[in-house]
Amino acid sequence: MEEPVGTSGTNSDMWEHVLLLVQTTEEEKELQQNIKIIWENLFDEARRIDRKLGTVKKKFTKTTKQEIQMFASNLAAFASRFRLQGPSSVGEDLDTG
Repeated sequence: MEEPVGTSGTNSDMWEHVLLLVQTTEEEKELQQNIKIIWENLFDEARRIDRKLGTVKKKFTKTTKQEIQMFASNLAAFASRFRLQGPSSVGEDLDTG
């Protein structure tokens, strides 16, 4: 099987060639060498914070559910009052409303 015109080798070879052409600073090279450690430290810190916030999350969830239930109850009461006492409750006798 023939390779398409202008391609040879593997993708890995191509990227190695591109990386050789790209000039990087010493700071960028150091960052490249340390990026895995930096990422692992960030991930560990995020996991630690997530665990510390467990009780806060549970309390927030409980409070939010209670507020949603209260809002739904208040909305249902308002809708009932609106149907009974709102503008359309007088029918066609607009002078009464």
